[in-house]
Amino acid sequence: MKVALHLGAHKTASTFLQGVLAKADASGTLPDGVRCVPMDDLRREVTTRVGHGPGLPPERAAQRLARAEAWLMPLLERAGQSRLILSDENLIGTPREIVRTAALYPDPAGRLGALPRLLAGHEVELFLAIRHPGVFARSIYCEYLRAPGKTFHPPAPFAEAWLERMPSWLPLIGAIRDAFPQAPLTVWDFALVRKDPQRILNAIASTPEPVEFDTGGVVRRASLSHAAVLALVETGLREGPAAMTARLRETARAHPLKKGNWTYEMWDKAATQAFHRRLSGDLAQIRQMPGVTLLD
Repeated sequence: MKVALHLGAHKTASTFLQGVLAKADASGTLPDGVRCVPMDDLRREVTTRVGHGPGLPPERAAQRLARAEAWLMPLLERAGQSRLILSDENLIGTPREIVRTAALYPDPAGRLGALPRLLAGHEVELFLAIRHPGVFARSIYCEYLRAPGKTFHPPAPFAEAWLERMPSWLPLIGAIRDAFPQAPLTVWDFALVRKDPQRILNAIASTPEPVEFDTGGVVRRASLSHAAVLALVETGLREGPAAMTARLRETARAHPLKKGNWTYEMWDKAATQAFHRRLSGDLAQIRQMPGVTLLD
């Protein structure tokens, strides 16, 4: 069985791609023999069970893994199926982890956990989108505000640490390749999703001839505006993350995206340019990696 494993990253239109592929699966318009597992099902049954959770007793971890394996194996052994698409960016980390550590996916190997073992014996192909690290950080912080957990992390310390570290995508790519050393990896810059999403969808589905996927009706969630983020942060600092989360929708409605109030501004021009240079350097190195295809 060939397995297309799409690992995000977050804030690179992963939800959009998942929605289009799920729609094609439900309508029977994927190529013959190709199926796509709904992301919500994969996250519930596999993603939350394969990782090495801190402090989890070994017997409990074994039980969780056995449940993930029991759910996944029938999908991998389905008669008449040649390719299974698995897509969940939480397999490499979460926005909360990224903001808490100010690291670009602090523990992808731990998050992937036993998944490489569960997919052993199958022909895995890896897919990953990357993005301008500064824009990614801004977007991931806004995503974190939607589900901050029990501890609120204000933006300033996160941004300061992120700028100081100037994170690269290369360690994440290295960790993914270490987990699946025999698997080819396809990488693209987020900009390609806007320019040519069909190329990405065809690559993941491995269509023998290019097809036109129906992207109509697939919801793209609106970003939080700059003023909305500031208001949410103020609530989080004053009243805590639970109150902030409870008011998220009304705050977003009260401060809609419009001229003079676009997306959250985390960086000045100099920082933005420095992050751009980092991305350019990463792309140049990725282009030279054996076993890696860069879609551009």
